[in-house]
Amino acid sequence: MVDRDELEAWLNTRSREEALLIEQRAALRIFPLCAQEMAMSQSDKPDLNLTVALRCYLTAGVACRIASTRVADAASRACSATVRAFGFAATSYHARAGAFPAFGAAASLAFAADDARTASLSSFKSNAFAFAVSAAKSWDDSSYASFLSDAEKDVALLESKGDPLSAPLWHFVPPVFVQELEKKALQTLTRETGDPNSFWHRWWRGAVSGQWLDWNLQRDIALLPDDIWQEGPKAVLAAIAEIEARHDLLRQVTDLRQQVEALRGAVLAPGAAIAHRGHNHPPELVDLPAELVAHTVPLLRPLQQAEVELAKHQPDKTVLRRLAGALASFADAVLRYCGKTADSILQEAAKSVGQQAGPLVKWLVLSASAKGLFEGVTHYLSTFGP
Repeated sequence: MVDRDELEAWLNTRSREEALLIEQRAALRIFPLCAQEMAMSQSDKPDLNLTVALRCYLTAGVACRIASTRVADAASRACSATVRAFGFAATSYHARAGAFPAFGAAASLAFAADDARTASLSSFKSNAFAFAVSAAKSWDDSSYASFLSDAEKDVALLESKGDPLSAPLWHFVPPVFVQELEKKALQTLTRETGDPNSFWHRWWRGAVSGQWLDWNLQRDIALLPDDIWQEGPKAVLAAIAEIEARHDLLRQVTDLRQQVEALRGAVLAPGAAIAHRGHNHPPELVDLPAELVAHTVPLLRPLQQAEVELAKHQPDKTVLRRLAGALASFADAVLRYCGKTADSILQEAAKSVGQQAGPLVKWLVLSASAKGLFEGVTHYLSTFGP
């Protein structure tokens, strides 16, 4: 493929899902231009913000990975919000030739993500890509040629059964002009968020490198209700902070639950310990005192309940408080058993644990994880409400 017409013709022969992958990548490459044009339009409309466009990019990316009615509906809402916000910017006195297609690429991308589910308006099949190409044409010739070359590389990846989303956004070194645009876009984003390492900065770095943030995390952000998005960047970032904290807590809960289950299986399963003694495990495999087992196994149920709740958009804080109480009781048992040197014992155990470690060492490592989780749960509860 050598030009725009051939690329667009190719898109019209592919499934909606495959075309969306190419469109998403093309629209992302236009983001720096979108940021520039938006910044120029803010003098006419100060409340205009990049979060509106970023919502489209994020939601379309999620749609590429997680097909669901809720994600498609979120994409439709993101498209409508972008049309309302950037329709003004595209007709602003300060807007330049690239403004309309730059904003149109973001809006059409979200529409395409919804269309991937409905497959209803096939005439719009490659609009996001067409808008992105038109926007790139406002760049210098070298940058435009680089844009098309990267799109061709995406197509080649897809045809060879590769995954474009896992590849760097720019397959080749982006032109200096584009690098400068990106630098300015991130400066605009920093002014908007007040943080050079905000979620959106980290999200963009993941998109550029092909090392995306967790897709389930991004899905929950895409599903934020409209009223939060409408409140502006700070409200959105506050909601995202809660979602990130919840997902981090969920990872910790899952990890500790798996540790408890593994320890219970090794120590309590009929004949399990004896069957392995003297083979790949040292003698201390069965040396975990019954007192410690009795304090550890009761953690399993509150961990399982918390795991279910943290997978929800609005977890029941009562369940998390019960987990905190169970972890506190467990910590008291650790102190009673280990004495005043509990912390140093846990630290040394964490350093020495390996594949051959017996249950006592594994229990000590589990105890360290429980301590960290208790701190995480109490922080979450104190930070994100009763």
